[in-house]
Amino acid sequence: MNANIRRNPSGKYFVSLGTVIEVAELSKSNSVVGVLDLETINIAILSDGTIYSNPKFFRTLEEKLVKPQQTMSRRTIGGANWYKAKRKVARIHERITNARNI
Repeated sequence: MNANIRRNPSGKYFVSLGTVIEVAELSKSNSVVGVLDLETINIAILSDGTIYSNPKFFRTLEEKLVKPQQTMSRRTIGGANWYKAKRKVARIHERITNARNI
């Protein structure tokens, strides 16, 4: 039907395609899973034994973010080097976003 093209701040392009399709209805599952425990080491332990660990990605990426942000703040806004620094900062923010969405 249509296509939308967009570019994010880190310089990557994305295409969204709009289509029309028929979707078959899925059968409902009768299994019930509850959260047994919330901890700092593991994010959650479910009643079926599944353990979700606590990802500590933000601290490491936050440390990597400090230097490029300082560099960007020293650059003249609108200059070529400022745009390069801005792209580096945007890439790190994109990594943080992708890690949260996994």
